[in-house]
Amino acid sequence: MVAPYGPDGGSTFIKDSVGILFRAFHTTKESRREVQPYTTPSGALLTWDGRLDNRSELINRLKDFVPAEATDVEIVAAVYELWGTECFAKLTGDWALAIWSPSRRSLLLAKDFVGTRHLYYSIEKDQITWSTILDPLVLLAGKSFALEEEYIAGWLSFYPATHLSPYAGIHSVPPSCFVRLEPGQHTIRKYWDFDQSQKLRYRTDREYEGHFRCVFSEAVRRRLRSDNPILAELSGGMDSSSIVCMADTIVARGVAETPRLDTISYYDDSEPNWNERPYIAKVEEKRGCTGCHIRVDSQETFKFEFGSHHFAATPGSVGRPETGRQLAARLASQQTRVVLSGVGGDEVMGGVPTPTPELADLLAGAQFVKLAYALKVWALKRRQPWFLLFMETARSFFPLAIAGAPIHMRPAAWLERDFVRQRRDALTGYQTRLKLFGALPSLQENLSTLEMLRRQLGCAVLSSEPPCEKRYPYLDRELLEFLYTIPREQLVRPGQRRSLMRRALAGTVPPEILQRARKAFVARGPLASIAHNLPRMLEMTQDMISAALGVLNGEKLRGAMRKACEGKEVPIVAMIRTFTLEHWLLGLRNSGHLELSPGATGSRSCFSPRNGRPLGFETSSVPSDSRQLARGTIKRHILLTLAVLAGVTAVSLADGTAMGQAPQAADPAGYHDHPPTTPLPPTLEPDQFKSNPTAFVAYWLAARLKEVLYQVPCYCPCNKSIGHESLLDCFATTHAALCAKCKSESVFCYLESRRGQSVEQIRNALREGKAWKLDLAKYADEFLRTQARERQHADPAACKDKRRAEKIQPEKAECL
Repeated sequence: MVAPYGPDGGSTFIKDSVGILFRAFHTTKESRREVQPYTTPSGALLTWDGRLDNRSELINRLKDFVPAEATDVEIVAAVYELWGTECFAKLTGDWALAIWSPSRRSLLLAKDFVGTRHLYYSIEKDQITWSTILDPLVLLAGKSFALEEEYIAGWLSFYPATHLSPYAGIHSVPPSCFVRLEPGQHTIRKYWDFDQSQKLRYRTDREYEGHFRCVFSEAVRRRLRSDNPILAELSGGMDSSSIVCMADTIVARGVAETPRLDTISYYDDSEPNWNERPYIAKVEEKRGCTGCHIRVDSQETFKFEFGSHHFAATPGSVGRPETGRQLAARLASQQTRVVLSGVGGDEVMGGVPTPTPELADLLAGAQFVKLAYALKVWALKRRQPWFLLFMETARSFFPLAIAGAPIHMRPAAWLERDFVRQRRDALTGYQTRLKLFGALPSLQENLSTLEMLRRQLGCAVLSSEPPCEKRYPYLDRELLEFLYTIPREQLVRPGQRRSLMRRALAGTVPPEILQRARKAFVARGPLASIAHNLPRMLEMTQDMISAALGVLNGEKLRGAMRKACEGKEVPIVAMIRTFTLEHWLLGLRNSGHLELSPGATGSRSCFSPRNGRPLGFETSSVPSDSRQLARGTIKRHILLTLAVLAGVTAVSLADGTAMGQAPQAADPAGYHDHPPTTPLPPTLEPDQFKSNPTAFVAYWLAARLKEVLYQVPCYCPCNKSIGHESLLDCFATTHAALCAKCKSESVFCYLESRRGQSVEQIRNALREGKAWKLDLAKYADEFLRTQARERQHADPAACKDKRRAEKIQPEKAECL
């Protein structure tokens, strides 16, 4: 059960009703000399799973206690003997540890600040069990488990809280915390947090860029510590490409411990919006070698397999096995044990170009003149009225009771109302409002994002066939401390996301990567998968365990699936997780580890009671519910916002700014306000859409109207989800074939151009929604009939069947 995760041998300790089993997995040369469990001079037993990044610094401080060639576990034991639990804050790296003190009958469990390693524990009447792997705690318990309801709610949204596991009675050690278990006592304490008062300010951009290169290089170098080749994920995006290029620079300097760095890339030729291969090729060209390429099929999103020999401990353990098998074969053939991942880069490097944190800092600091100027600049760049930007910023300070949850964070429509009401916090991502006083709002936002990343890592699945260790350079503690103390405008500037990264890594990363548009989001594959597997999925929804448990409504789920097949917008990630959860519950029930009340259809009795904080939890990582604020507090927020708004308006008028000249209606960001200056990309050939008349006509017209579409916005969410910069981009891929709005806009632009309307007039008409009044199917049918008659009239011999054109049948506008 445990041996696959630790194939390098192990040892056991059994004494006085205490048993410890340790299995080794070596990733560094020092780890091969470790002996665990390790006995400290005071008699405590220490087990360690991790990589100590500041070992040289600690050895210098402990030179009288440990030798220069000491292993990581020896260093950790020495610092614990000197400083006790205060030593945890001094350990930099990815780690989890357990310390048993026989003299005090005390058990300490701790994890690193971000939670890259797992550590679970359960407390029974007569025993305590802990493990870095969840499987044995479930399989060896000798009983079935009730589900932890809050974990299920978190899984269906933005990941569950870090102290939870899927099973009632089994807990997870939260990141940056340690758990102390003693007779009659169970406490959880936070041992480290970011210094919220610290700020870093330089005079010039060049100084920020130099500092970033230094800390980013060190973050990558630390994760190159291995005596085996290391595999780096290379997706073609800026995050993974930067890691690979920086790692190559470090290896070339001869300061990396790994003998070699290889890359692995995933591609899907059936997904036109995910063509990352040209960018992958640019990085491989710079490296001078080609990495491993694995084909994935996004249309198999809803295909799952269960291995009879493998227990799926969490919903995330259920997935498509083919990709995993190819990765495992690559790891085994190259004897690779470490994989570098770019997870976290988008969140910490300013990948989301929002001005809210910067504006919130100015608002909280009462810097109204700077706030007025920043509002003007961002409003002109985003083509939004400055008033809307200000209200968006002010809303982030409002209690959630009046601000509400953003649309993309609202619970899925097919969840049961009672379930949503009781678990709204988990289902909306544990949102918290920004505070005007205390830490800067941008830091508050950063810490909230980091907590989401911690929850995501808590759901990560451990690999065992073969085992491998994932490392995350963007989640390095010193790198985050730097990024969280510099001004927000260094990371994101109007019209330029990842500003600091682009400037600092020029010359290290290919310019095609640094200057590329936002990386595409795969949207077509899952929708096509739903359409292809619809009969099987509908049959599955007739008898769902999650419906019997009161989590979801099967009828509403079936309605959402039908909407997806019609090309309408649905929360596709939530749908994927819903079916993943159902497959996991099915496997859990079949293995006999799921506790279900007989005949409890729709009952909630199988769930554990709603959890509060664990016993003795002195520093909770779960946000409080701000909806309990008093009415007087809400009134004060509204009055304060109105007062500040009046002040900003007065400043802008007195300063003579052109803030009022921003467009009066909010256009999407995706269009160009000038004719093209370079050759335009080709649109897809209409002939590949002959089975879909509306798509055929839309693409046929788009090919003859490229210059107009280049200057016209698209009103579907493609500019945010897949980085489209104009309506023309929709027709350079198959996106428009799946979107009724794109097709209607193409036809409308053609008709308006024929009427002699200018581009500006067409934009105004689109803004008023006139394009969506078209009967798209009827127009497509008439267009094809007219075209067929014209061809027949021009050359009667070319058409043997004179009535062939009349047999063309229209299809639905949103048909896949």
